[in-house]
Amino acid sequence: MDEFKTISNDRASIWIDPLDGTSEFVQGHLSSVTVLIGLTIDGIPKAGVVHHPFKSDTDNGEGMTLFATQEHGA
Repeated sequence: MDEFKTISNDRASIWIDPLDGTSEFVQGHLSSVTVLIGLTIDGIPKAGVVHHPFKSDTDNGEGMTLFATQEHGA
């Protein structure tokens, strides 16, 4: 990931969807709600994060986060 140290901010774009599944959230279907984050550099997708804040099959109650990078996969 050393290449990220040399990337200027004007070449990077970040997308954040803080509440993907808004209508599901309003209806109480919390298992369908996610937070999405994506990173592109020069328009090329480089990394993505999907966080399930209400994932119920974990014992710690912190939800579940999945992430992937172009170079390393998920």
